[in-house]
Amino acid sequence: MNKKFLILLVSTIIPFSGIVGDTNRYGLFLEAIYGKPIYFPHTNPNKVSGDLYSNRKGTVDTLGYFVRTYGTEYEYLYSTYAFRNAEKPKLAGENYSIQLEYVFKSNFGLGFSLNQNKYNLENLSIDKFEGNLILNVLSNLYPERALSIQDRTNLEILSPYLQFDIRNFLILNTASINVSYHFLKSSNFDPYVRIHGGYGNKSNSQPTIIQYGISIGSRYFISDNFYLLSDLQFNKSDAFYNANNFFGNGGGQTIRWSINEVNIRFGTGFNVW
Repeated sequence: MNKKFLILLVSTIIPFSGIVGDTNRYGLFLEAIYGKPIYFPHTNPNKVSGDLYSNRKGTVDTLGYFVRTYGTEYEYLYSTYAFRNAEKPKLAGENYSIQLEYVFKSNFGLGFSLNQNKYNLENLSIDKFEGNLILNVLSNLYPERALSIQDRTNLEILSPYLQFDIRNFLILNTASINVSYHFLKSSNFDPYVRIHGGYGNKSNSQPTIIQYGISIGSRYFISDNFYLLSDLQFNKSDAFYNANNFFGNGGGQTIRWSINEVNIRFGTGFNVW
């Protein structure tokens, strides 16, 4: 009796467990994916944003000209504290992908995707040297509104806290080829590994973007033709600019900056054919 009950229980659980199923998970699939960066390893926001903004690293921008020249000992300390404790610049953003993938009976998949990566620059502040240059120009243009030496000193001390964000500062549009391997051929639960490589540009202008990386995740079929997916993606984008030599001739392409990111992504898909 107990053996019959056990056999009946197992035969009832297995078809609904998502581990073993009757449907082969191959064919042509269309996916829509949304991603969010959770980490930017070895990525300097200032390489992307330019030298106008302070990265508040090291000691170069700790004291501005007016604090060094006219500041008291306490103002030295205040400036150092503000420099070290203000929120540091960082990248944030989101990304979208539309992918068409064909999964072969061998469990390998080949796909093509259109991608858009949007980045925001957060906690930015003007570099003290650059800020002084701007104020000097304004003082010459409008001498009646020029700030006093003490006002300029106070402004230098507080400048790390005078922060702002730039939304959608960087938008990368790329097209990628994806190669994948799906580990469970006949299952509602389908773990996979994907390698991608793509080419594109920054908002229809220089630089040229080369994008590549790897994703580790899984599809979960909630019906024979429809599924949800989630994965962890490691992605790198290199920006190539045309480099000119001293005489103005083409010097080839050089990498100006790179963005390394770890994305958590969620999406949905269905079997087209």
